[in-house]
Amino acid sequence: MENDEKLHNIRHSLSHLMTMAVLEIYPNTGLGVGMPVDDGFYQDYDLPEKISDDILPKLEKRMRELIKEKIKFMQVNVSFEEAFKFYKNDPYKKEFIQNVIDKGEKMASFYDSGNLHNLCKGPHVKDTSEINQNAFKLDRIAGAYWRGNEKNKMLTRIRKNGLFL
Repeated sequence: MENDEKLHNIRHSLSHLMTMAVLEIYPNTGLGVGMPVDDGFYQDYDLPEKISDDILPKLEKRMRELIKEKIKFMQVNVSFEEAFKFYKNDPYKKEFIQNVIDKGEKMASFYDSGNLHNLCKGPHVKDTSEINQNAFKLDRIAGAYWRGNEKNKMLTRIRKNGLFL
């Protein structure tokens, strides 16, 4: 169980590192769903342009650089008003915030890691020193409809299958 939880936290943290790398290239990207899954992790993005698998090595390289920085993952709770203000231009995160309110939560949970302030309930690794920088390889770009509904916008999903630990 402990190893499963650690693997889950590493995968979740890697999805945040991937988002940090994507946002450096495309700062106004909308952030859809992202999470660890049984065979890896993924994140959906509303990017300003179509991308190809050619970008994956660049993202991997940047993620490995970020891992070396021993970035901490720190949870902070903020008011819903602050959360909506922070994501005023991101309809996906605003929808997530409303879902949290609808579930009866009192605050919005964010994780700060490096320059990323992201709506997220966690958990994560304490810092990136817990991640083996050679234990992942981004392997696929695909499309994913927002909320799995074909009537919604098609987002770009970047995915990693497996984790070599």
